[in-house]
Amino acid sequence: NWLEHISYDEKIKTVIYNANRVENKPGTYPLVYTIIGSDEAVMEQEVQVTVTKKKETIQQSITNEQEACDYIKRYLEKENADIPMRIEFDSIGEYGYVIHGYDMVDFHTATSFWYAVSSTGRIYDIIMAEYIK
Repeated sequence: NWLEHISYDEKIKTVIYNANRVENKPGTYPLVYTIIGSDEAVMEQEVQVTVTKKKETIQQSITNEQEACDYIKRYLEKENADIPMRIEFDSIGEYGYVIHGYDMVDFHTATSFWYAVSSTGRIYDIIMAEYIK
């Protein structure tokens, strides 16, 4: 995409660049390029290019109740959140698989969350009425 930002008045015939100093890891590196115009004029410049790590996306497909519960548990672990003793499927609702996270304290249920998980992995906090991921 760096080439899109080069301003050059003449019609461009050829662009030659040397990326030997550009590494395959995040950072900013010099990139020397040569533009040969349609009139054979030669212009050489150096630009700084930034290499960033592409965020890896894993296409998650949740197809059943157990996968939904496991997905929530992995999410909580990743967020270093408290993980309740019980994470159970409740039903299928408007936002996906409804998952109840809770602990049993004495003779009552202490709810940690009510989440809904879509088949694509979006998590909806039913109590707060908003998506959390």
